[in-house]
Amino acid sequence: MSNADKSLSDELIVHPRQLKVHGSLAILAKDIADILQKNFPGWLWVIEPDQQGQVINIFNHHLHDRWGYTIRTTEIHNDPKRRLAYTAGREILQRFGLEPRGLGPQAALYHSLKRDHHGKIVPMHARDRMTRQQIEQETISEEADRLVKLVEAST
Repeated sequence: MSNADKSLSDELIVHPRQLKVHGSLAILAKDIADILQKNFPGWLWVIEPDQQGQVINIFNHHLHDRWGYTIRTTEIHNDPKRRLAYTAGREILQRFGLEPRGLGPQAALYHSLKRDHHGKIVPMHARDRMTRQQIEQETISEEADRLVKLVEAST
């Protein structure tokens, strides 16, 4: 087993006991995962229960591993239909300019979205928060891509 495979297998949860959280929090995390997979199939959802902070963080690893959604466990305990899980998935997708549905129907749009220098999708509102230097770097990168396409087209 390679080091990459070993580190990935160390991170995968295959049994609820590996979460090292109270059973009710593990059930909440599973409920949230089921709702997200049912309503938004094809996306790589990450659910991180935090027992000490009494929150559940939700991320979409296809989009970005830092721009997520946080649900307080007390709020979702009082939500038997787990509507907050659906709200989290919808909100995350909409932040990136995607429709709140599965990956399949919008795969072409997903592949055309702007990415940062780490290859992660840039949320719609993040461009407003970019520094002048980041905007200049993005402009230079876009211009370089355009020039490469022109050269490829002329050959």
